[in-house]
Amino acid sequence: MRVTGITACLLVLLLAGVVRADDGPQIKITAEAKVAALTSEDTPKLHWILTPLPSAADVQVADESVRQLVNDAIEQIRSDSSTGCLQWVLELRSKCNLPAELKKRLAAIQFVPKGTLNPPTQAGQTPPLVLRFGFTKPSFEKMASLSVEISTESFDKTASDAADGSPLKTTWDKAAATLEQPLPPGARGDIPITIHFTAEDLARPKLDAFPGYLEQWNGNYG
Repeated sequence: MRVTGITACLLVLLLAGVVRADDGPQIKITAEAKVAALTSEDTPKLHWILTPLPSAADVQVADESVRQLVNDAIEQIRSDSSTGCLQWVLELRSKCNLPAELKKRLAAIQFVPKGTLNPPTQAGQTPPLVLRFGFTKPSFEKMASLSVEISTESFDKTASDAADGSPLKTTWDKAAATLEQPLPPGARGDIPITIHFTAEDLARPKLDAFPGYLEQWNGNYG
């Protein structure tokens, strides 16, 4: 087989992981070899420093739910001061390592970074432009419907809807609005909620929020 100069170059790039026939899931990155301390207690050393962390547009994966999970993990890393990381890097043997942190936070989909990156040898170098990764999406059986049934301890003892207004019926979005809480991402707001309670529950002290919530739900939502 005759190998031309162009073909030889492509083979070299393929072997190096820069060009691939199937790019697959990947995260575009911007990084540079810089001398920096990764935490307040570190001695500055030469690292592949991310400048900055990837944005939502940088995550490229066909599965929309996986893309959202990866984006959420990156945003969590960006806002999580408990890590103590001043900088995030790419080389796998360092602390404050983005691929390893994503792997830990995305264990539910078995996120696995592909390829390893050694520390840079001189400042100003640039690493590959993408971080490729694999994942295994967990399978779930599709539920035809969902409802929530809630009962108080008092009701469980008597099994009697003796109080006026019991059982109370509302929906997840209406209950969340009363509690001034947002719905979880992707959650449906029309999930029905049924609450069983007794007259004893309505007689609780004013410091207990339960009667107040019942009054709001009865008054506003019926």
